[in-house]
Amino acid sequence: RVPERLCSVSDQPDQSDQPQAPTRGPREEAALWIERVSEKILNPYGREKYGEHAKALATAENQVNTVILVGEVGRGKSSLANALVGRQGVSPAGVDFTTVIPVALTTPTDDLAPGQAALMSADGGVVVKLEELAQRVDRAAQRFDDFVPTRAHVALESSMMGDAVVIDAPGVGGISSMNTALHADSERQASVVVVVTDASSPLTKPEMDFLAHAHAVNGNVVVAVTKTDKHTTRWREIVEEDKALIATHLGEEIPVIGVSSLLPFVGLQTTDSVIDEISGLGELRTEINERFTRAQSIPVTKGLKVILEGLE
Repeated sequence: RVPERLCSVSDQPDQSDQPQAPTRGPREEAALWIERVSEKILNPYGREKYGEHAKALATAENQVNTVILVGEVGRGKSSLANALVGRQGVSPAGVDFTTVIPVALTTPTDDLAPGQAALMSADGGVVVKLEELAQRVDRAAQRFDDFVPTRAHVALESSMMGDAVVIDAPGVGGISSMNTALHADSERQASVVVVVTDASSPLTKPEMDFLAHAHAVNGNVVVAVTKTDKHTTRWREIVEEDKALIATHLGEEIPVIGVSSLLPFVGLQTTDSVIDEISGLGELRTEINERFTRAQSIPVTKGLKVILEGLE
């Protein structure tokens, strides 16, 4: 006699070949909950604006991914911005060059074609050729007229950072520079802050204070140690010293990645993947993109907060 337990199992229809309903992840479940609460609770009580705002926020497709490069003067932020997007010279850079306004490297729009730069101020904006950008953003060469820009946007034909916006923050040093760049952070924006230092020496006390503040303001922080091509024999040692200093003084494990912003543009006869590997840029892009992936829950989290406000 077959045991009852086995009978009950064998009598069940075989569902192994039956189509299975797709499994929803936490973000999808939260978005569905926002939809239901809006329809069943908020809308009947005249609180539609909360539901509509929450649903708009919860749409991950609306999220803008932004990389903000910050650090002291002369650390190579502008060169790193160019290397990250894979386009030489789109953010003006040079030995004696000091950027005085944020320069955002972004995708084209209806009003800004590739190769153009938009200079923005409180009074409006003006579109110029990319070749004219340097004299508008360099401290020494800056040309003033009736229009004084406070930020610039450069449209790229293509970018190795995809749709992410890369912001080259002013190279004037100090925490205020970073706060200025972060101030533009919108409710639909996910930001990764790249604190830029170089391989000439370990992190200094001001830089460590700067890094601590950056980590407090935005938990998505990465340290890029530039000019590894100039300090070929010592940069790995500097990277390890920086990691140890961060662990000691901040008690955090913040990624520290050595990079060369020069190698992608010197005409090496090899593949892009090899250049990415030996320059460290591939590792840096991967670290940034992984943080963007983890930040995909940000829109729905903000949507949930709005729903909770509507329920109060």
